[in-house]
Amino acid sequence: MSPSLFKQDSSDANAQTPTRERTSIDPAERSRRKTRDQHATISVLGVGIEVNGEIKARGDIQIEGRVKGNLSVEGQVSIASGGTVEGDVSADRVIVAGHVEGSIDARESARLVEGAQVDADISSPRLELEDGATLNGRVDMGGQAKSSNKSKPTSQDSSEEPRKQDVA
Repeated sequence: MSPSLFKQDSSDANAQTPTRERTSIDPAERSRRKTRDQHATISVLGVGIEVNGEIKARGDIQIEGRVKGNLSVEGQVSIASGGTVEGDVSADRVIVAGHVEGSIDARESARLVEGAQVDADISSPRLELEDGATLNGRVDMGGQAKSSNKSKPTSQDSSEEPRKQDVA
């Protein structure tokens, strides 16, 4: 009699199945995730998906597509290398490998990885910029970032152009 395809052979019952390690998560992030709720979900907005409008979520969200609107998340927002957000991002933790245009309010930490293109004001008590990340905007490590919809302060000399800095 041949073994069933759907039943586990008793000799394999004690064998451990290999776990798949995600290499994109650094050890510090892995440690933070262990302390979070084990049943938390990660929502993924996949490649080729475009959302126009506001997104509110509990739990972690990964953006691989395009969002035109504001994100408000109780958890972590990860914007993948092909992902784009045109709007304000508010979350506990924000990791950017793609493009953000708007403002970022990270209540715990913000991280811009290699290849990130951020045209946004950032407010976060902790900011990590990796080599190869570009930031065009202001950083506030003690208060709240200004919404992209609010007017920006003007200099006394109106002929002066705003300065942009590339962080490399």
